[in-house]
Order: sequence, then structure tokens, then C-alpha cells
Amino acid sequence: MPITLADIGWENGKNNTPGIVQEVAFIPLADILTLPTVTQADPTSTGTFTDLVKITGDIVLKTGKQLLSIYLTDESGQMSDELQGELDGKSFKNNLEFLHPGDGDEIRGFTAWAKNSNLVFIVKTKEGKNYLFGSALSPAKMVTAPGTTGKAPADRKGRTFMFKFDASYPTPTFTGKVQITGSGYDVLPDEFAA
Repeated sequence: MPITLADIGWENGKNNTPGIVQEVAFIPLADILTLPTVTQADPTSTGTFTDLVKITGDIVLKTGKQLLSIYLTDESGQMSDELQGELDGKSFKNNLEFLHPGDGDEIRGFTAWAKNSNLVFIVKTKEGKNYLFGSALSPAKMVTAPGTTGKAPADRKGRTFMFKFDASYPTPTFTGKVQITGSGYDVLPDEFAA
């Protein structure tokens, strides 16, 4: 039986605040022991619309590994998605873009390291919703990362990153936890993306 079809309404007065918070969490895919997938990845199977873009399972990290974070300038970050592919072969190109201010050695070194790395991000919106950007089959990959020192005192100085991952769905909501193996406790993504 296919996905259960339902009305899609909009509640009058509902919040619709755009933007992501000033920090994104990331981890190399190789540091993850268990990475959950969307509740229902196949639209021809049973479930609801939300099952196609929701992850409820937990991320389990390998022993000694942890989430790391990158600061981003407020109002410089966003997630977006676009449909791609031919008829009967469509998928989504999911994008994550943000600006890190300055051109210090740490961010330039991160850029050199991340250029060919397989990553996973947890991104939190300004409405407090977490998203899992990247998957085991299609990790987040750096697409561009132009940096500039600026020319004049009023110019912007920093590095703008663009990461992408492909999937049969837009970037999914993540409601699980991040478990650190051997630590005896779970870490909520909110603590890294506050």
C-alpha cells in the first residue's frame, strides 16, 4: 500500500521564522558507528508524508569520537534543495551554505582537510528544528569554499562554504540523539547547535 495521502494545510498565524542558528555541528562519516535513515525511504511503501523526510533513530559515534562545530555569521547560513534528474529518475540536490568570518589558519586548514572529506552535519533552524545533512550513501561533500581578505575596510572578510548531498528526499528532520560510545551518556544535538 502506498503512502497515505492527506490534506496539507497552514495554520493561521503559525511561526515561519527563516534562517539557521550561528553554529553547525559536523562529524566525519568514518567516525560514526550507526547513522539512522529516514523513517520510510520509499514513497511506494506505507507511511505518511512526514515519514519520507523524518529521522527518529539515534546517531552512535565510534569510541573516542565527538561532534565538532563551526561558527557562522548570523544571517549567512541556509539550507536549500532543488529537484534534479531526468523524467522517472528524479532526486534532490540538498545544499548547505554558510559564511565563517575571517581568514585564520584554523578555517583555512579545515577547508584544506574538508575538500575531499565525507561529512555529516546537524543543522538547527531558528525555530529550533534539527536537520541531518548527509547520509551513509551520500555524505555531505564540499562544493565550493571561496575565501577573501576583502579589499576595503567595509568589505566582508571570510570564507563562504557550500556543501551538498544527494538523496531521494529533501534534507530530513532529525529528532534522535547523538550517542557517544563509552561515555555513558547521550548528547542532544541542541547542545551543539544552540
